[in-house]
Amino acid sequence: GQGLKLYSRLYNDPHIQAALNRLAGSITCKDWIVAPGGEKRIDQKAADLVRSQLANLNAFDLSLTEENHSSVNGFDQLTRAMIVSGRLNGYVCAEVMWSNRDDSTVASEIRVRDPRQFGFMRGEQGYVLRHLTRENSWTGETPPLKKILVWSYGALDGSPYGRALGEAIF
Repeated sequence: GQGLKLYSRLYNDPHIQAALNRLAGSITCKDWIVAPGGEKRIDQKAADLVRSQLANLNAFDLSLTEENHSSVNGFDQLTRAMIVSGRLNGYVCAEVMWSNRDDSTVASEIRVRDPRQFGFMRGEQGYVLRHLTRENSWTGETPPLKKILVWSYGALDGSPYGRALGEAIF
């Protein structure tokens, strides 16, 4: 947790911000395509729903300091927020807010969370995500299924914590 606290101070360095933004921009500048999985009408309807969902997704990057919180729209902006935070910290967790819309359950927004709120415990089938709360800050609680997205970068040993660029920079 202390390393992540130190890494968050790196967000204030303009050179590091520029490098991370360039990295994220090199990925999000590519076009993304949602194609139907088949020829049936239901396949096209599913593709249309996913396409609409990704284009209209609201994302909030809450991993930054209070004064730097940002609201972003769309899949590209969510990808950007996750890449910047995840690459610097080694991993990132984002909370999915689900809602019902037009007879479908959709992600109404995604909130990139401070990675210090999460940890991993080794379970029978690998690592298990744990949400560290005030009531249970040591072992944490298991978040509901399909509630948290996790992205980690560069772990050579299979660690879910990834390899933090912040470690090398700091």
